[in-house]
Amino acid sequence: MSSTSSIADAIEPRILEILRCPVTGSALTQRGGALLVVADETIRYPIQHGVPKLLADAAEPEGKL
Repeated sequence: MSSTSSIADAIEPRILEILRCPVTGSALTQRGGALLVVADETIRYPIQHGVPKLLADAAEPEGKL
């Protein structure tokens, strides 16, 4: 599966306002089309096919790639 970002992966602002990190409870911001990032930028979550994968097991430290 490809993890390329696209405009189709953009999360609507009203939805993004209510999404929270399942690990910390912090607000999330979208980076590009393929990532949601915790406000302090320490954890990120992938967006796959327009769906945020907000599972603790899917969380990645920001520096990991």
